[in-house]
Amino acid sequence: MSDIVNIFLFLLAIFFAIGAYRLGLGSPEAPGPGFVIFLASMVLLISSAHRLQFSKGDIPLRLAFPRKGLKRVLLIIICLLLYAKLMPVAGYLLSTFILTWFLLFLNGIKIHRAVVPSVIISLLSWYTFVRLGCELPEGFIDFLR
Repeated sequence: MSDIVNIFLFLLAIFFAIGAYRLGLGSPEAPGPGFVIFLASMVLLISSAHRLQFSKGDIPLRLAFPRKGLKRVLLIIICLLLYAKLMPVAGYLLSTFILTWFLLFLNGIKIHRAVVPSVIISLLSWYTFVRLGCELPEGFIDFLR
């Protein structure tokens, strides 16, 4: 089963890498619209190829998605859809903080301990994207610009 997943991820990474290349990569100093997508595709491609190389292929299908795991996957999908809806209204920082906080909570970190990493991740990603010249939705937190 894990071989099937790794092959799927490998092919998906190739698909997105080709699409990102067609969008235009630009350069590290002046990234194009496909730059980040291409980098993410390469990370997925390398990790899936590595996992496929060292995979034993002996995970039974019934263990691949237990009920608890399926609920978690559905919660993450719903969370990402809400993130996309919330970002234009609340802005990048607040919506990214909420998303990160909830995903850390889903991963088993206690609610109060997930706050600090969520703030750090939100601020670092915001700073990185601003330094790259990306325009992020400000929402009602536009005083940081």
